[in-house]
Amino acid sequence: MSDPWTSKVCDLCGSIFSSTENLKCLVSQSSDPNRLLIPREIRQFSRSGENGCKLCKKIWQAMQKLGAVSPMANFHFNLAFWAFEPRSANERYRHFWTGIEQISNFAQAGGRSLEIGHFEVYASSDDPASTFIDAIPPDFEVGSTQSSRAANEWLQDCVANHEKCPSSASSPLPTRVLDVCPNYGLEKLRLYASNGAKDQYAALSYCWGGPQPIVTTLASLESHQKSLVFEELPRTIRDAIIVTRELGIRYLWIDALCIIQDSLEDKGRELDKMGGIYKNAFLTISASSAASCKDGFLQTRIPDHPPERFLLPFRCPDETMGSVIIQSEVDEGIRTLPAIDKRGWTFQERSLSPRLLIYGEQGLSFECQTEEKTNGGRAVKWKPWDDWRANNPIFTKPDTSNEGEIEKLQRAWCFMVENYASRSLTFPEDKLTAISGVAGEFKRFFRGDEYMAGLWKGWILEGLGWFVNTLGDGRIYPRPKEYRAPSWSWASVDGNVIYAFKYDMGPSSFAEGLKFVSCKVEPAPLNRVSGGELVLEGRLRPALWDVKSLNLTKIDGESADCYTPLDAIENVTCDKPLDVWCLQVRRNQGMILRKIEEGVYQRKGWFRTKNDGSWFEHCETVILKIL
Repeated sequence: MSDPWTSKVCDLCGSIFSSTENLKCLVSQSSDPNRLLIPREIRQFSRSGENGCKLCKKIWQAMQKLGAVSPMANFHFNLAFWAFEPRSANERYRHFWTGIEQISNFAQAGGRSLEIGHFEVYASSDDPASTFIDAIPPDFEVGSTQSSRAANEWLQDCVANHEKCPSSASSPLPTRVLDVCPNYGLEKLRLYASNGAKDQYAALSYCWGGPQPIVTTLASLESHQKSLVFEELPRTIRDAIIVTRELGIRYLWIDALCIIQDSLEDKGRELDKMGGIYKNAFLTISASSAASCKDGFLQTRIPDHPPERFLLPFRCPDETMGSVIIQSEVDEGIRTLPAIDKRGWTFQERSLSPRLLIYGEQGLSFECQTEEKTNGGRAVKWKPWDDWRANNPIFTKPDTSNEGEIEKLQRAWCFMVENYASRSLTFPEDKLTAISGVAGEFKRFFRGDEYMAGLWKGWILEGLGWFVNTLGDGRIYPRPKEYRAPSWSWASVDGNVIYAFKYDMGPSSFAEGLKFVSCKVEPAPLNRVSGGELVLEGRLRPALWDVKSLNLTKIDGESADCYTPLDAIENVTCDKPLDVWCLQVRRNQGMILRKIEEGVYQRKGWFRTKNDGSWFEHCETVILKIL
């Protein structure tokens, strides 16, 4: 029976991979880069699409979307396929970009190459082309025996062959873990107090999605240590137990069951260990597709928007004829972040885990410190943590005696904050708590430094250079009603935080006269703070803040031509502009402050002006305290 997703194509499209000449272009080491050029006329796409070729129609629609062509155009160009450089000998044909090259009508096409789409190339495992095509179609049955076998193979390969990845040696177990007894029936399930024992264990990263139906409390602790009823557990936790058993791992850590939820003392103690719990786990199971504990993640995936697929004949290098499926990318407007990548707690769970088995919306994948793999299909190309992953030092051993390495670590922390700050939390007061595990790891690198409510005392001037990005889809949120951090900390507000100086760290570019004097915070349970103050010496200029437009209108009487992202929507009602103060941090950037009393201020936003900094040239430096 034919694949209902696979669309018909014309003879010209069917020849893309079926001729020896075309194949040689794609696999030739001398081609730059592994490129196949297919001469076409613009009108061919329009006519062929009307006659039923779905691939021509798709390419034609993409060209029209770019505004590059007219249906009446009659000029020649090349349809280009670029093959990615292979990571191994078997991945020669795996990824292809499609674009337009060598357009003769520069007035209409803009005189440049245009990228019009991206296709993946797959071959079914029983097709002759599978000998030469490494990728197989996506496997949506993530709970199948085949998927379990793939996960085991990935883990074994990582342990045996990856020098960058931690070993499989037993680690100290967390205070409590679930004993899932993989060699026994599901009725053998209990909460186990480890008492310092060592063994391999898995950890679960998932979205609570609201109150948990079953948690460990002071009242239920004893009964949970005797037994847990598998059928009574929420579906996501049941699925995690199944996966752990199939991988042959005896112990599983799940926060809702392994931390006593109504004990502030136990919570504080276990949250302090959170970094080590995920870092020392042999594997973290990421329930990426589940929005809550009730959803589960082992069910067969049924895509809401199946990508269009095209079946093309494929001439193998040994002249055998097979066939391949080229599949278009999911439309950018359809693709959204899974719930797990929007939640605050799951950020440090992901960043601290040496190995991740990810049950995503598109299928099963694996990530470690060395590589990414998928069970059919391809690894997700679009990920919000690309910069974070490239700058994550947690599983490396940076040379902290090297000034350049220290700057990289500072930049890595900035990337961590940027990725984390916009995520949501069920309890907003957890803003500092939910990243404390990552902060603990960085404290090992910043030896002797003090962590101050999301910033680091040793380079606190650089740390002040954050702002809430209001451009694009950026939003400003109301200032939180409950105190959770000093106003100079990014943790005091919500929103998409950007660090202005992450590519330009170091004191040489700070404003003249800006000096750090002192800083202190008042610690509170669960790695929170109940207060804090920062004392600086610097140059201030008065300004007017238009509450309605959220912009600075004047700086010391002069027109303020500047970008002024505010930290939060303030509960202020006033028809007239308010008096604020601008503290110069860099030559043309700094903090917007509101005076509370003489010499005491609260941060309200950030300014970046086109002015060269001359506004502050004749200002005397003053000592100021920011709460």
